[in-house]
Amino acid sequence: MEGAERILTILAYLAALAVVVVAGLVGGFSARELSTVQLTVMIALGVPAAFLLTISLFGLVTYFVFIPSIAEDGHLFSRVHATQLLHPLTTSLVLGLAVLCVFTAAIPVWISWVVLLAIYLVQTGLIVRRTLQEHLMNESDGRPSVLFVLLNLIIGGEVITIAGGARPLPPWRLHSLPEDTWIVDVRTKPEFYWNRLQGAENYPWGRGLI
Repeated sequence: MEGAERILTILAYLAALAVVVVAGLVGGFSARELSTVQLTVMIALGVPAAFLLTISLFGLVTYFVFIPSIAEDGHLFSRVHATQLLHPLTTSLVLGLAVLCVFTAAIPVWISWVVLLAIYLVQTGLIVRRTLQEHLMNESDGRPSVLFVLLNLIIGGEVITIAGGARPLPPWRLHSLPEDTWIVDVRTKPEFYWNRLQGAENYPWGRGLI
């Protein structure tokens, strides 16, 4: 995570906190009648927000559980993995707080949320640009589409992988793989050289590997 992206991440979470504070100050937490349209919009935004929040928190927990050397290699989290793990969480906050805006229907809350959205969009744009540049620097064949990078960034790589038909394999079941299993590592080259399974071949994601 670059310096500008790190600052924008901090600003995004501060802006998210500001939305909640403003909503509380204007009395937005009190119950009130909602129209059918408002309820529909809240459900449409709240369901993906809750899903992304659950997936991102689960990813953060499992990351620190299954990487025992994180104490010595903590810089990899901030430089390599933080973006992939934290951005879906930020997305869930943006969607979830939009639900709060609909619920309060207060202009100050909407204004603070728009500030959060602007920070989020700028942050997303910077990350996408950096990701595409890193892909070229890794000397990978081809170039991933912007849409693919956005989906992988906003929704999360795990969700994209599962949606593509891959089945998750718990680390404790790796020993059950047949000896002739072809192990393909789709991480970037720096991640691959840092730590990898024996016999794995590196094909960075986005190359269109079939």
